[in-house]
Amino acid sequence: MHEEDVLQSPRPHTLTVLVLLVLAALTISYLAAYALPDALVASQIMPPWRHDVDPRPHWMLMGFASLFGSLMGISGFVRFLSWRQLRRIDATADEGK
Repeated sequence: MHEEDVLQSPRPHTLTVLVLLVLAALTISYLAAYALPDALVASQIMPPWRHDVDPRPHWMLMGFASLFGSLMGISGFVRFLSWRQLRRIDATADEGK
């Protein structure tokens, strides 16, 4: 890929990126909170819980919150590193003038 192609490529919209992060966090937290325990109960590795006390919604909420927070933190960190690197490149370019 040429440098001109990279510079001319459109940036992703913030809303699109946020929606994808939410969908990824929801999917992973659902699989970890519902699908995995159901498979473990079906294979009799994990004992079934009482019907009046179902921990899975709490597990899903906590998993979603922690995963989404982690993804947002990682994306913020990467954005900071990118900003810092671009600032360093600009400083190097300004020195050459």
